Amino acid sequence: MLQTQLFKSLREDRERSMADKYNYVLGLLVMVLHLLTGVSGDTVFLFTTMGGLVSLPCNNVVYSNCSSTTWNYNRAGSEGLIEEVGHGKIKNNSQRAGKLKVGSNCSLHVSDVSVEDAGLYTCIQYLTVYGPQYGGDANVYLSVLTICSGWMRQVETCRETPDSRSHRHLAVTSL
Repeated sequence: MLQTQLFKSLREDRERSMADKYNYVLGLLVMVLHLLTGVSGDTVFLFTTMGGLVSLPCNNVVYSNCSSTTWNYNRAGSEGLIEEVGHGKIKNNSQRAGKLKVGSNCSLHVSDVSVEDAGLYTCIQYLTVYGPQYGGDANVYLSVLTICSGWMRQVETCRETPDSRSHRHLAVTSL
């Protein structure tokens, strides 16, 4: 009986130690990915986690008051664009208007990030309201990471939208 309890205690200690290692690696990975911004030409790749705030840079600004800046959004896997910002103003008819803000450098701030925010954002410059586009697009790809930890049967409850191509599932399973 004492030997069984000793082995059980040692096994539990080993499982806790493994879980601590997984949590440490997971924490390190989240920190690196959260801070990581990849830049390739005029295209920016951002990674963020759910619930936070992310700032999408616009690297082609013409007027510092953002009156020339328009932000379009294309959700991963969907067709068509949604104009979220027109000439520096958040569109009132946007379903996400309450979580969007135009920054002082014409960046687009998205608060309370959710899986639905993942996708392609494009910053475009127009010198006049009805004029042609000025310069090229400034594309920002936003990926939202969800970290699920626990038993495999619980991991399935973490997945909100498995159809989203920009939503990454990182699962840590402890034995």
